[in-house]
Amino acid sequence: MESVNTGMVRGASWNVLLRVADRGIGLLSTVILARLLVPADFGVVALATSLIALLALLGDFGFDLALIQNPNADRRHFDTVWTFNVLFGLVLAIARTEWSRPLGTRSAFGRKRLSSSV
Repeated sequence: MESVNTGMVRGASWNVLLRVADRGIGLLSTVILARLLVPADFGVVALATSLIALLALLGDFGFDLALIQNPNADRRHFDTVWTFNVLFGLVLAIARTEWSRPLGTRSAFGRKRLSSSV
């Protein structure tokens, strides 16, 4: 049986490895997009990505961290956080779908192609 420290080191190593892989894939996809798209299209993709990231940031409430830190959390707490995250994700998906056209046509960006990208 492995010790707690060994398990923590192994878990942290996997976490770092996956984070580096995620960043590497993101960088690679950005380089590929930069080569394939003209500058105007790349700007539209950048604007759409920033809007999607902003919406995702709104959904990060940190309930999962609160559950990890709570030694008395039971199944009911985990179920509630899971349900809240799923419902909030659905609300964000609906909002993104409904607001894509107004954002693309009447926003400060003034790009009609932005609505199809969002």
